Amino acid sequence: MNKQTSYKVAIAQSLMLFATIMLMTTASAQAKSVIYKLTANLGASDITYKKVNSADYDFSTGDILSVRVHIDPEQLDLDSDPEKGEFENGTLDLSFTITSASGTMIYSSPAATNQDTVLKLKNNYKGNYDKIEVTDESVRAALYGGSDVLDFDKFKLKLEDDSMDALTSTTPFVDPTMVIGDWSDKNEYEIKWKDGGDYIKLKGDFDSLSVVPIPAAAWLFGSALLALFTISRRRPA
Repeated sequence: MNKQTSYKVAIAQSLMLFATIMLMTTASAQAKSVIYKLTANLGASDITYKKVNSADYDFSTGDILSVRVHIDPEQLDLDSDPEKGEFENGTLDLSFTITSASGTMIYSSPAATNQDTVLKLKNNYKGNYDKIEVTDESVRAALYGGSDVLDFDKFKLKLEDDSMDALTSTTPFVDPTMVIGDWSDKNEYEIKWKDGGDYIKLKGDFDSLSVVPIPAAAWLFGSALLALFTISRRRPA
C-alpha cells in the first residue's frame, strides 16, 4: 500500500470514527445534567436570631445568598406517581454561599461526612400546581460567632406555581428560559443553624433563577476530535 493510499485509509477511518461518536453524542444529548442557580438578597426581616448575640455574626441586610443545585442525568425517580418525582443523594448535589454586598465570604457550605439531600418535583399535581422542593440536612460547616457555635441544621428551597406553567414533567427540568417569575406563587428558602434552643434562621424569597443544561455526552465530542487528530497523525511518512 503506497503512502497516498495509506493516508486516504487513515482519513476514512478517522471520519468513520468521528461520525460514530457524533451519533453517540446526538443520541445521548437528551440526558443532561441540570444546574439550578438561585440568588437572594437578604432583607432585615429575613434574619432571625434566637438567644444568640447578633453582633457576633456578620449577617446583615444586603447580604447575597447564592444557591447551586446540581442534578446528574443518571438520577433515578423514586416516586412511581406520574405527577410526582423524587430524587435523593448520589447524583444530587446542593451547595450555597452567603457573601456581603462587597463580596466578602460570610458562609460557605461544603458537605462534610455525609450527604442527605432530597429533591421533589410535582407537575400539574392533582390539577392544582407545579412545585420544586429541595431539603438538605447534610453535615455542613458550623456557624461561629463570638462564644457561640451553631451546627448546620437544614436548608429548604420551595418553588410553587399554581398556574401549572412552570414544569412539563416530573424529571429534573431542563429549561434555559426558566426565571424566578415562572414561580409566581412561592419562591422561598430557609436556612437554619442551631444549638439546642439557640439558633439563627435565614428565611425569605429568591430574586433570580437560571437553569443551566450540560450535555452528559459533551466529553464525547472532545474525544472525537482527539481521535481524529491522532489517527491522522499516524499516517505513514
